Amino acid sequence: MAFSRIPIAFSAFLLTVALSCTPLRALERLSFVFAKDVPRALRQRIRDNSVLTDLQTRGNADTSATIAAALSDYRRILELLYADARYSGQVSIRLDGREVAELPPFAIPPRIRHAEVRVNAGPPFIFAEIAIAPLPPGLAPTAADLPKKGDTAGAGSIRKALDLALEAWRRAGHAEAALRSQNIIADHATHRLHVRITIDPGPRFTFGTLLRSPGGTDVPVRRMRRVAGLPEGAGYDPESLEDAADRLRRTGAFRVVSYREIPRSENRTVDMEVLAIEEKPRRMGAGIELSTPDGLSVSGFWLHRNLRNNLERLRIEGELRHIGTGPGNPDAILSARFEHPAVFGADTMLHAGAEAAYLQEPFFEAGRLRLDFGLSRKFGAHLSVETGLRLSFSRTRDDLGRRDFTELALPIRATLDRRDDPLDPATGQMADLELLPFTALGDGTGGMRARIDARAYRLLGERGRTVLAGRLQFGTLLGPALTAAPPDYLFHSGGGGTVRGHSYRSLGITLPSDERLGGRSFLGASLELRHQLKGPYGIVAFADFGWVGEGPVPSSSDPWHAGAGLGLRYQTPVGPIRLDLAVPVHGESDSAFQLYIGIGQAF
Repeated sequence: MAFSRIPIAFSAFLLTVALSCTPLRALERLSFVFAKDVPRALRQRIRDNSVLTDLQTRGNADTSATIAAALSDYRRILELLYADARYSGQVSIRLDGREVAELPPFAIPPRIRHAEVRVNAGPPFIFAEIAIAPLPPGLAPTAADLPKKGDTAGAGSIRKALDLALEAWRRAGHAEAALRSQNIIADHATHRLHVRITIDPGPRFTFGTLLRSPGGTDVPVRRMRRVAGLPEGAGYDPESLEDAADRLRRTGAFRVVSYREIPRSENRTVDMEVLAIEEKPRRMGAGIELSTPDGLSVSGFWLHRNLRNNLERLRIEGELRHIGTGPGNPDAILSARFEHPAVFGADTMLHAGAEAAYLQEPFFEAGRLRLDFGLSRKFGAHLSVETGLRLSFSRTRDDLGRRDFTELALPIRATLDRRDDPLDPATGQMADLELLPFTALGDGTGGMRARIDARAYRLLGERGRTVLAGRLQFGTLLGPALTAAPPDYLFHSGGGGTVRGHSYRSLGITLPSDERLGGRSFLGASLELRHQLKGPYGIVAFADFGWVGEGPVPSSSDPWHAGAGLGLRYQTPVGPIRLDLAVPVHGESDSAFQLYIGIGQAF
C-alpha cells in the first residue's frame, strides 16, 4: 500500500530543519474522514491515539508541532490498522489540502488552518498459515495459546506468538534465544497472511552469581545473595530470576529492586546484576476505625526495615480498641515482632515476638502476656505457612470468677491468597487456616483451637463494575469443657468482623445457671454485592449471619443472629473508605442500627 513517494523519516528531518526559521501560528481545525469499512471501535482508537488530537485538545498546536504530529500519526495509524489485521489500508494526512509528507522542506507555510486525516482500512486479513519453529520439547506453547490457520491475522497475534516461543526457549534454559528470520507475505487478492518464523535457540545456560550494582544499598552482597536465593549452577530459568528479585522486595528494605541479565558466552552462565535502592530504614504509621457497636479504635506502629544492615526487620505497635463503648478502660495491646529472612533456605524466615494485652470484652476481662518463636515459609506466589512455639500467661475474670491460665502452644497458620487486591478485591479467593494445639501448664486441660476464614470474589456483568463477594468462617475448640476453657479461646459473634447490625461480641452462650460465656464453636457467613458508580463512588448491599455453639459444632438449639444493610465506598489511593449502615434482622439487639467506618472492604 502506498502513502507517499517521499520517505517519511527523511521528510521529517528536512521539515525540522526548515521549521527553525518559520513563523508559527496555531492549528484552527482538525477533522477525521473514515471510509465505510472502518469499524466504529477502530475509528475511536485512531482518534484517541492521534497526536494531532492531543495537540488540539491542549490548544497549543503551532505550525512546527502540527507538522511533527502529522508525520507521527502516519506510523500510529498504520500500527492500529495492522493490529486490526488490515494490511491494505490507506492513510492520507493533509494540511490545508496538501499531503504533509510532500510539503516542500524549505517552503513551510506560516499558518495551518485545517488538518484532515483520511483513513481507508481495507478488509481484515486471516492467517493462511503461521509456522514457528523450532519449539522446545515439553515446554512449547500449547495450540490454544498460538494463532492458527483461519484466525484473524492481527499484528499483535504475531508478536504474541513470537514472544511465547522465545519465552518457552528461555524457560528451557536458552537465555539468548532470538529471532533468526521471518517471512511474512500479505496476499492482497485473497486477504490472507502467510507467516513463517524461524528461531535461533542458542546454547543452554546455567545460573552464575548475583552481582550488586554500585550505589543504592550498603547491604553486604553475601547477605543479598543468601536472601535472593539465586540457584547458582542450576539451569537458567527466568522465573527463578524473578523469584530472586521478589525475595529481596519482600524484605521491605528496598524501594526499588531491578535486575539485568549478563550472559557469559565463554562459560555459558548468566549472572544477575541487581540494582537495589533502599527505603528509609525507619517508618511510623497510624490507623483509625469507628463503628457504633465497636467504638473507636486507634493504632500506631514503628518499623525498622533494615536492622543491623542485614535485611532484618523490627516492628513495634500499639492499639487501643473499643474506646467509648461502655464503662471502664478500652482494650490495650502492645506488641513487638522481629523477623530474620533466609534461614534454612531463601524462602524461610525466623520470627520472634512478644505481646502484652489488657482486654475488656463483653463476656470477660483478661490480662495477657505472650511470647512467640517460630518459622514462616513462602511456597510460590500465593501460599505461606507459619509455625512455632507460644508460651502464654493470662489472668481472667468472667461470670465463673477469677482464673489463671498458662499454656504452651504450637500455632500453625496457612494462608492461600489469590486475590487481585487485598484492600479492594474483585476476583480471586483467599483461605486462612489457623490451628492451635495447646497443653496446660499446671491446672487446666489441653486441646486444640481451630479456625478457618474463606473468601471468594467474582466480577459480574460485561463492564466489570459489579462484584459478588462471599465469606465463610468456622471455628471450633476441642478438648476443654466450656467452663474450663480460657475465655479468650472461646467464640463470640457480632460486630464488624462477624455480623454487622449487632453489638460487638454480643452473642454467646448462656448457661442454665445464668453465666454468660463464649461458645466452643462458631459458624459465620457474609454476602456482599458491590457496584462501582461513576467516579470514585461505589455502593454495597450486604447480609451477615452468625451462629455460636455450646459444643464443638453449632447445633439447631444453639443461638444465632443475622444482620443486613447498605454501604457507601469512596476510592482512595490506599483503598476504599468504607461507610456501612446495618440493622439487625434476627436475634436480640440493643439498638435499631449500627454504623461502621473504616478503610478497605469489610472482607
